[in-house]
Amino acid sequence: MTDQSQTIRMVPLQQLYLHPLNPRQSVPDEDIRAMAQSLASAGLLQNLCGIEEDGRIGIVAGGRRLRGLKLLASEGAEMPLIPVQIAPNETTARAWALAENVTHAALHPAEEIRAYGQQAAHGVPVESIARAFAKTERHVRQRLKLAGLPAEVLDLLAADRIGLSAAEALCLTENPERQTALAETAAARHLSAAQIRAELTSAAVPASDRRAVFLGLADYEASGGRISRDLFTEDAFLEDAALLDELWTEKLIAETERLRAEGGWSWAEPSPEPYTPWSLTEKFDRITAPSVELPEGDAAELERLEAMPWKDRSEEDRQQIEALTARQVGDFTEEQREGAGIITYVNLAGELVVERAFAQKARKRSSNAGAEGSSTTKPALPQNAQDDLRRIAHAALQVALIDQTELLLDMLAWQMETNLPSYAGGLGVTLAAPVIQPERDSGFHLDARLPPPSVDHRAAGTWDAFTAFREQGKKHRNQVLARGLARTAHGVTNSAFPAALAAHVNAQHLIRKIWTPDAANYFGRVRPDMQVAIWAELTGAEGEELKRFTDLKKADRAKELEGLFNDASVQEALGLSRDQVKAIDVWLPEEMRQTTKES
Repeated sequence: MTDQSQTIRMVPLQQLYLHPLNPRQSVPDEDIRAMAQSLASAGLLQNLCGIEEDGRIGIVAGGRRLRGLKLLASEGAEMPLIPVQIAPNETTARAWALAENVTHAALHPAEEIRAYGQQAAHGVPVESIARAFAKTERHVRQRLKLAGLPAEVLDLLAADRIGLSAAEALCLTENPERQTALAETAAARHLSAAQIRAELTSAAVPASDRRAVFLGLADYEASGGRISRDLFTEDAFLEDAALLDELWTEKLIAETERLRAEGGWSWAEPSPEPYTPWSLTEKFDRITAPSVELPEGDAAELERLEAMPWKDRSEEDRQQIEALTARQVGDFTEEQREGAGIITYVNLAGELVVERAFAQKARKRSSNAGAEGSSTTKPALPQNAQDDLRRIAHAALQVALIDQTELLLDMLAWQMETNLPSYAGGLGVTLAAPVIQPERDSGFHLDARLPPPSVDHRAAGTWDAFTAFREQGKKHRNQVLARGLARTAHGVTNSAFPAALAAHVNAQHLIRKIWTPDAANYFGRVRPDMQVAIWAELTGAEGEELKRFTDLKKADRAKELEGLFNDASVQEALGLSRDQVKAIDVWLPEEMRQTTKES
């Protein structure tokens, strides 16, 4: 080892200054005062470390002690010569600057970040920095990532106007202008790290998204997709959502075709949704494979196990039931496959699911005829209009459930206890919010108590926020629970149970409370002969009056129907009775009346 005593020099205080290499460029006044008091009582217990430049000694380690000595001198204390260990070169001085300071008192994160950045800028590898300061390489890499932030951002960090976690979140973008602007906004508005991350990733897709999982990040990147990785949370975000959507759709179509060909099916239909939607399955009839009869002993064992209460079944019992049930399911015949097909979708876990098997429904002829534009095959309403009506009826069901707190809790508990999938029960227990906003939403007024679709609440995910919520009491909790669960209720066309539920809560009577038909949302979309039928039904028109209405153009008939429903002066001019006005106020399209019948 080198004899370090030969490098120690006794130097007058006035020849010492704080060198730029010293990481502690800013020290609170109270820290300097405390150091001065320690020096006055105990003396200088440890030498300063410096480097000689232009006849003066720059202190690279011991900045607080130097300030304490100068404070004592300014107050009249006599200062002897100061022992300073002199570095032979700048590389040694740089190592002393970090090692001496980091190992004695924790640097402010901003000082540590800048110090590590200086080391890396002079070619010191991550491994060497980590070994020298007893830090992990991951810790050093994270600090070096932060060292790439603009100086303005690190100044805000040093001033404690933003926290370290906020600075880490800013690394999600490589744009220095955006980093600076968002840091200033965070400082002014006290934004949390979660809020910053949400802002920077609002247009990106998380790697946990089902589409990304199904496609695979490697395939996305191989096609030129960009991924931003959060070095601090290990999250990843796909920046090109359009490319992801294109690639995963191509893969879904290709996998669907492969399954069709391998299975010998006549056709295959991929669904972009994470489930098989009713709008797709309603076009088909479900077919089943011929069942296989179990041997007598196995059949008796299955019957015994299925008769056993669920809570009494062991895991082995459940596995045995699953195995025996699977053996009962036969395979589809070649004849079935020739005329049938499959539906595929990617579930929320990113797994490809295959629904087997479906056959095309036989086309039925319509009995409607006789009016302008009528057709033996054309439905009374186009599909998008039917979808709107279904959504409106769906919204009415959810509004009707808002005040049914105990019923909702009972439904939720029942659905969980019986392990029903969400599509078979009354509630979507995954808390997904189905679409209830009509495509054409004139005349539609959603009850404000129904919450909007979920947003990212990570910013509020603190214990204090949770405690504050609990302090609002059970009544508030129940209100939130009822509104949230009501918003998940399935549309009444999804299965028999929701239809019975809609009848039970009388959702139909609420439809006209949240929706009024007008030319844009209904009358201009319905078939011409249906316009005439509605006018005749509600006004009692016949003869010349009915002929006058029938002879109008479709758009004009729609406008008159809108006036009939929305303008009391039109009703008065037509001489409608009180009962006729009441009938108009509660009138619903046939599609809505059908969806709210109890099964």
